[in-house]
Amino acid sequence: MRPTWAIANRLFSASECSTIIEHERGRLGDGGVERKKSWMPASLVRKSKISWITPGTALDPLLGRAMQTVTNVALELYNVQLSDFEPPQFTHYGPLCHYGKHNDIVLNGPNRLVSAVVLLNSPEEFSGGRFWIDVPKGNWPDLKQGDMLVFPAYLKHQVRPVWTGERYSLVMWGHYRPPQLEKQSVPTEDEGAKND
Repeated sequence: MRPTWAIANRLFSASECSTIIEHERGRLGDGGVERKKSWMPASLVRKSKISWITPGTALDPLLGRAMQTVTNVALELYNVQLSDFEPPQFTHYGPLCHYGKHNDIVLNGPNRLVSAVVLLNSPEEFSGGRFWIDVPKGNWPDLKQGDMLVFPAYLKHQVRPVWTGERYSLVMWGHYRPPQLEKQSVPTEDEGAKND
């Protein structure tokens, strides 16, 4: 039986993680939720800040390495050949910030097959903020700084409330888009608010 998730240990060094944080920290806006997924007020489902990392920045080599790692894991673990990625999302969780249980499937959106999360700072820099994934207890991933977790996009997951400190992460989604379909544009801020 194949494992549900995989961790790429130390995908980024501490220095590389800091580079991503410093590049994106000044570009943050409010994260939101897809309204069709929840009847609750958005702030009860999710409280966090996000930015979208578009191509053409100094982060391209790091993001390219991350996308290649997700592609390799998807092929090896799930026998899935990814064809495309959305722009990665940088996420900041401060005190009392969280993201409730959800999956990464977007209605009427890109065909997300695989999700990936990279923890960008040390777990010792915040309390709470545990990444929970819907697998049997005792089999939850334990992320360290620079680790990437890869899992199926349909799997429920959440970021539990951060109590003190700040938690930074990078989120990516790989999907398969048939060649005959036109490449979709970068999400707008309104569309982007619907994602992790």
